[in-house]
Amino acid sequence: ASIPANLGRVLLASVGLCVFMLQGINLGVALPDWMFAKDKKAAPLMLLGLVGCGILLPLGIMSWYMLSSSKFTGPNQIMNDTFGIFIHSKYAIKESQSLTRIPETLLCAMEFITLYTPPEHNAPMDELRRLVAPSYSELMSKTNKTFWQRKASVVKAHMLLLAHLERMGDDVPAALQADLRYVLAKSPLLLEEMVKIATLPRTQAGTGWMTPALACVEMCQCIAQAMPVSLRKGGGKAGDSLAPLLQLPGFNQEIIKKLRKRKINSMADLQALPESQRGIELGWAGLDAAGVEGVQMFLSAMPSLVMAAKCEVDGEDEIMEGDPVHCKVRVMLSRASHRQEGFSLRGSAVRAYTPYNPTPRDESWYFFLTEPSNNAVLAWAKVNLMEAEKQGLAHPEAFQQPSSNSTTANGNANSAATVTSSSVAMALLTGSSDNSSSKALVKAADENSSNKQADKDSSSSSDKEPVGQEVDLVFQAPKAATYTLNVVAMSDCWIGADEMVPLKLRVAPLTRAVAEGRVITKKPVFSDSEDEDGSGSEGSNSGDESEDDYDSEETGEEESGDEGSDDDSTDKDD
Repeated sequence: ASIPANLGRVLLASVGLCVFMLQGINLGVALPDWMFAKDKKAAPLMLLGLVGCGILLPLGIMSWYMLSSSKFTGPNQIMNDTFGIFIHSKYAIKESQSLTRIPETLLCAMEFITLYTPPEHNAPMDELRRLVAPSYSELMSKTNKTFWQRKASVVKAHMLLLAHLERMGDDVPAALQADLRYVLAKSPLLLEEMVKIATLPRTQAGTGWMTPALACVEMCQCIAQAMPVSLRKGGGKAGDSLAPLLQLPGFNQEIIKKLRKRKINSMADLQALPESQRGIELGWAGLDAAGVEGVQMFLSAMPSLVMAAKCEVDGEDEIMEGDPVHCKVRVMLSRASHRQEGFSLRGSAVRAYTPYNPTPRDESWYFFLTEPSNNAVLAWAKVNLMEAEKQGLAHPEAFQQPSSNSTTANGNANSAATVTSSSVAMALLTGSSDNSSSKALVKAADENSSNKQADKDSSSSSDKEPVGQEVDLVFQAPKAATYTLNVVAMSDCWIGADEMVPLKLRVAPLTRAVAEGRVITKKPVFSDSEDEDGSGSEGSNSGDESEDDYDSEETGEEESGDEGSDDDSTDKDD
């Protein structure tokens, strides 16, 4: 704010100087005489030109550069005005905002409001309207004034997004292809900022909103795989099983109906088939050779996760009110392509397979610690699971025994439960010393081993360090109670790869006695030299004396062990 003010003062001073000179005041100018030899009356004009070109013009260019560069902020380079729209406008993020309402906030970003829309785009936009309108007749009807009375740039961005979600990107007019790529490149960045805004502390406990945060990630998935929002949330359990199938290349409702006749009702059923049998079934459903190859490639690249999570406080046995709690999530990731001969991981990121998206995207994962009963997000993180995939490649046995029912690995609710999808993965992720888990791990590694050798290996496996990539979610412990939490892992590119682990969190009340006990147990450590000099033992003695005298919680009076014993003996004598 001080820089523009200083620029204004300089400009006013320069203008005042010029006006002052034009009033006929005689001033000496330190300029060569040959510049004014012919006409000395031109001296003021010459000076004005020098001031304008040498001072005012550079200042104007500098101020324009500083003002234009300050329009963007953050690692994603989002316009400052966009944050105001996302937070304070009538299109701001709401507490109960679901997936179907996320686009209305996303498309009000200043990046789309200022999208260049010259008159030459009128004809291509009309062609785009005719392309998209059959799929969204109610939304794009002429009677829907809320859609058409917006700025032309926002309407254009909205229609381009709808065309992409309907997998009509190749049919978009050539004049709008650059704008389509811009919308698809900016949308994931804007949605990430919307997640940050949704998870801002909104309550006294410092929690954010769960519903809009998860919905923003679901919108990222829809954009990555060109999935209409209505199909992503299409009707409970049936919709949840259909959405992963509909993201496959070339799939539609007709193909899914034919596959159901062959008892293939979900993505899991399709993945369970051998590759040769799968190709036969896909061909019977109506896919050509290129379509079958695209589906096979998609399924080989689709990830699957196993997770284990626990909540703890560093250096403490239980969690109490106000403690900084670490929810440590261990993850391993695998793909069907890992089983291919000669497969190896290279680079620092994995490029997601998004055949309908013209903008390449690296795979990222969102981790949320949520409390569904209160629509709350306690902590979250966005991470790259490259290390988790390396661990999954090194331990394929963790993915050989999938289980749909989660099991509790640690019944101690004081430190929260640890839960995974299989006993083998549990033994690897937690380094569990549970005998049954360890034996299951040995059996997966070598099914031909004897029982005696299995017992020997199981005892040694209990000493192993846990494997997998660790994601640390830090939050402040809420009030004393028992909470039912969920750790949710969501991909920003894949539909149907999300995982959820339930947790029981027990928070104990922080009483005065416990708080003092925590401080007392953390005694100072003295060096050897201090012990030899006697200063260390002297200090400990003084500490013991101070610990003998304390304020009683019952009477508030100062008590002394020695005096109390003398009084007791006197009373007995009396």
